[in-house]
Formats: sequence, structure tokens, C-alpha cells
Amino acid sequence: MTRGPLYRTNVDGLRNVLEVAKAADLNRFVFEGLPAVAMCVAMTYGAGDWQPTPHSAILAAAAAGRMPFYINNLATESVGIDDAAEAKILASERRRPGQRYIISERYLEMRDLLTTAAEAVGARPPRMGIPLPLAYRFCALGDVAARVLRRELRLSTMDLRLLDLLPRMEHDKATRELGWCPESTLTAIEQAAHFFQNVTRTR
Repeated sequence: MTRGPLYRTNVDGLRNVLEVAKAADLNRFVFEGLPAVAMCVAMTYGAGDWQPTPHSAILAAAAAGRMPFYINNLATESVGIDDAAEAKILASERRRPGQRYIISERYLEMRDLLTTAAEAVGARPPRMGIPLPLAYRFCALGDVAARVLRRELRLSTMDLRLLDLLPRMEHDKATRELGWCPESTLTAIEQAAHFFQNVTRTR
């Protein structure tokens, strides 16, 4: 089976970084392995996403007024990209080796995500909700189209499964031990929407 972008980023990418860290004789590493901590970072949103991931590509479509629907009962943990970066910096300074920290600000409904992005830039928000099982069927058709066209489409079955997979989580430990105080993810979503709108205008 061909390794997809998700595998290359999270498995091969981690392996490469660990090898470099080991060769550099580092005594701190924020992710996993070595005398380190694991940072479990939720879906990140914010400005500056030049090559958007699938979940931020959906946000960009909403900011352009091209998302007429949302998926019912679909929510995922989320956090602003700046807050995620701050959490990693704090972990490098205050972490307890061997610990794991949840880096997420809120459990965000897809409807709220898309509506926030659209309304931030004056675009039309999605009006219609579709059932999750039907969304999986649409994504399955998209998987077939992606193979035929030999390119990635906006939302695949794997992307939807990742959004639907994780339960609600708590970041109390990161707040208590690292002093992490994230801002509202909705603010980061608004910033991302403005960013994508400006990128579209300059192209």
C-alpha cells in the first residue's frame, strides 16, 4: 500500500527528526522518545497556512462562501496555531519527562467552525446539515474520483474518519503543569478566514 501524506508526515517525519536530534546530542526533545514529553496537539487553525491541511482547506472554502452544508454531529478538538506553538515552548521549559499533555482549547462543532469562518469575512455561512453516514458515502465517492484524477480532493474518507474519531478531551494538565492559557480557537479561525480571503484576492 502506498504511504499517504498523513503517514509520511507523522511517521517518516518523526523518525527523521528523532535521528537528527540524536545525532545532535540533544538533552531535550518535545514530542516523544528521548528524555521527552509527548504533545498531543488537536486540529490547529490560524493565519499563514499556505498549503492548507484538509481541515483548514474546509475553513478556506467556508471563508470563500463555498461551503453550503455542514455535517451533523461532527466535532473535534481544536486549538489556535499560536497557542499550540506556545504550549510546545512551555513544555521545553517546564515539562516533566515522560509526561503527555493534551493541547486543545475546545471541542468544536463543524457547524460552528464553518459559520465562524464565513461570518468573519462576510461570506454566506452553511445553511444545511447532512447526516454523518451520508457524508461518509460522499467521501467514498471522492476517494474513487481522487484515484482516477490522481490528485487529493478536499475531504477524503480518511480525513472524515480522523475528524470523527477523537472524543472530547481536557487540557487541565497542560494548564496546571505548564502554565498554558490558550485563547479562544474561534479567534484563530477568524484570523485564518481573513488570511485565506486575502490570499485569494492577491492571486
